[in-house]
Amino acid sequence: MSDRVPVDFFECTCHFTIPGQSGDVVVSLGFAGADALSPPDYPVVNDLLGGLQGNISEECVLTRITYNLGSGDSDNPVHEETVSYPGLASGVLLSPASCVLIQKRTSRGGRAYRGRAFWPGVERNGVGADGIIGAGIVVGMQTNWDDMFDGMIAAGYPNALMHQPRKGPPPVPAESPTFINAYTVQPLIATQRTRMRD
Repeated sequence: MSDRVPVDFFECTCHFTIPGQSGDVVVSLGFAGADALSPPDYPVVNDLLGGLQGNISEECVLTRITYNLGSGDSDNPVHEETVSYPGLASGVLLSPASCVLIQKRTSRGGRAYRGRAFWPGVERNGVGADGIIGAGIVVGMQTNWDDMFDGMIAAGYPNALMHQPRKGPPPVPAESPTFINAYTVQPLIATQRTRMRD
């Protein structure tokens, strides 16, 4: 079994193509309700994740989704979906390191039970000199994330926060995933210098 993605869960890693960016720009999101023995409905999940591209620059294209499917094996099987979901906004994007911070909220307290996702593709003209994203963009993105959250639940795939194992000493296996209650779009632009991942 994977330390991060157990049986009855799966993780989607969204891969983006961005002009001038040579490395892989990725964001990972976790869900329950499917695994290697009972895979998710890929077209349904693809479309729900593609819906997050509203209010994102058309220069940022979601081109691939990698599914890590929970299993009892030491290495989980992986499934790749080639997709094409460009952003729906016409503006030029900021640097790929400039992202929208999405907070993952759960019912449990403490840092270990709060997650983050750094979604790329913010429009340059949608961010003020103070780093605040325009209210209309924030509201639109929040609607998109709420729709994805609700759509996943309706499809039978509740949103989940995956946990990492701790190195110790002694090493501690990863906790079971925690269910997410809500995603919250933050209005202040975020910078992810090392990697575009939660």
